[in-house]
Amino acid sequence: LGSLGRRKAEAVRERLAAVSPHVVLTALSDDFPPAGEEDRQALRGCGLVIDCTGEDRTLADLARFPWGGPRWFASVSVGLG
Repeated sequence: LGSLGRRKAEAVRERLAAVSPHVVLTALSDDFPPAGEEDRQALRGCGLVIDCTGEDRTLADLARFPWGGPRWFASVSVGLG
């Protein structure tokens, strides 16, 4: 409940960092896919992508993104109530 009202991606990033401080984590709270090439390149370097939106459109965008190789995905949507 301490994360209510916060952006999900940032709250998940902070929680995972607390569990494993040796993992490199980045929260992307903007629309997907990112418009900037620097952000797109950073995404291509990720080994795990966690989708917190619960939106079918985002899942489709993740499937179409040119990742450049295999990686792990998790799609998690939790609502209050």
